[in-house]
Amino acid sequence: TPSAYGQSNEATNVDYDGLTKMARELHYGNKNKEMLSILQPYENDPQNKSADFFNALGLAYRHTGEPTKAEKAYFKAIELNPSEPIIRINLGLLYLKNFKDRKKAEEQFLFVIEKMDKDNKVANFYLKAMKEGRF
Repeated sequence: TPSAYGQSNEATNVDYDGLTKMARELHYGNKNKEMLSILQPYENDPQNKSADFFNALGLAYRHTGEPTKAEKAYFKAIELNPSEPIIRINLGLLYLKNFKDRKKAEEQFLFVIEKMDKDNKVANFYLKAMKEGRF
């Protein structure tokens, strides 16, 4: 029986990590629409428990001009792996660069520094740059 995302209700053997790796290579090549086309079909797959997948999906949405969908993907990634700093950094960048919400961006960067990794170079860089008025 087909489900909402076009797959059968039987267990699927989708390699989410492989999809994510392929998508990241496209992202680094600045091919974000192609990245989105690889990930989107599996966005609503109930068996998809890959935080990396949803983090990559957030990047794809962010870089294709769909910040609300990006935020939703990052929230799902955080739900699946709340201890991964890069997800919160990406969410912070979404708030900073797409939503222009400095307060929410700062909250994400501070969360990484205060609760996860005080020496995180990326979170510290953006927090310092914000305080210096570079963003």
